[in-house]
Amino acid sequence: MSSEQLNLKLNWKLNELLDLLFKEELENDCVRVSQSQEIYSNKQNQFTSSGSNFIYSQYTANIKNIYDYFIFCYITVFSEEEMFNKILEYFKQNGTKVHIRIIVFLELWITHNSTVIKYDEGVQGSFLNMLIEICKSECIKTKWIQIQLENILKRFEEVLASNIDDEENFQYNLVIKKIKSDCVLDRYVEKVYEIMQKDQIIILAQQICLYEQFLLFQLDNRTILNHKKYPNKFTAPLIQFFDCLSNFSCVLVYFSSLYEPGQSPFKSRVTIIEQIISLAFQLKLYNNFSSSYSLYLSIQTTKFLFPGMIDYINIISQRKLKKLDVCFSNQVNLALQQNNSPLPAVPYIGISLSQIARMNEFHRDYNGTFNFKRLEEQTTILKNLDQFKHFKYDFEFQPQIYQYLQCIPKIDATKVISSLK
Repeated sequence: MSSEQLNLKLNWKLNELLDLLFKEELENDCVRVSQSQEIYSNKQNQFTSSGSNFIYSQYTANIKNIYDYFIFCYITVFSEEEMFNKILEYFKQNGTKVHIRIIVFLELWITHNSTVIKYDEGVQGSFLNMLIEICKSECIKTKWIQIQLENILKRFEEVLASNIDDEENFQYNLVIKKIKSDCVLDRYVEKVYEIMQKDQIIILAQQICLYEQFLLFQLDNRTILNHKKYPNKFTAPLIQFFDCLSNFSCVLVYFSSLYEPGQSPFKSRVTIIEQIISLAFQLKLYNNFSSSYSLYLSIQTTKFLFPGMIDYINIISQRKLKKLDVCFSNQVNLALQQNNSPLPAVPYIGISLSQIARMNEFHRDYNGTFNFKRLEEQTTILKNLDQFKHFKYDFEFQPQIYQYLQCIPKIDATKVISSLK
């Protein structure tokens, strides 16, 4: 194959790969993000020494590492400026949202090509234009992408500062500041930790309101009535979300006091408690006893930390809370409700654990004889647990819920609680 024919074939293949970059994410794409840096470093010398023929053979042999080969193919055969202009053209046509692989591509490229971007003004301009286009898109609302863009910009500034004169550096700094303001990268603001905490709490509080219906009504009435035909739509990430939410209830209430009236995403602390009570009650109706009980415990903790607040909640929330009290204050009553449910349920396993503890305490073995009473109780507990294995749960990857879980801020609720004491 002649050099001209090879270049034409490579160019055709690159266009095909560009299409892949802007389509839905490939299977296990998130896993490959962590592997890309290692793959990139390991293959750098091999690509440089082997040339275009090896690159093309690798493209056809292994499509999974497309962004790694894509970078080296353009660097080997074409110019970097042409590469970014090509990506920018595709992005303007198809980039309604940016996927993980695009961000990884930019991050890896600037990490391993600082010399190119340092001396080539055309590449600098194309690279900045790519970042600006990303900042204009909807994807900038994703916290993960904000953090990665922050890292890319930081590296870009380091490269420019070592070579560009003051006037040019000032112009680039203006562009970078514009990107930062578009990204709302709070880490560049003074007193970063406090501000970021407050902003993330706002995001979390707003998202709880926006996602409540989306999350809860995955398990709709049709699914409930036909539970033998349809699996339970409580996904593993969904159960995790509601269980983790209990850690944030006190945090939400506490941080609502840091805002001026009218600026908080909730009207008041009372509204936050009402929202959590509503979630706990609806989850109980859908037989997600584990998540409902977790939220119920967080309500009790909030009542202790903020005494008197419950007196101000509306009548509907008070009635729901009383029904939750009846359900969860009596472990025997709770066990009967979840074990006798004809519908799919997410059990609160703590009931069975406490039953086993009491069983061993009150039915001890004597003189090495068979303890028929304990065996009978063991059988009953295991039978109650056994029924739940027939309820199928959906462990499929759901991008919307996964992305939402990634945006939840990691704030230590115990530190907030200790600061209130």
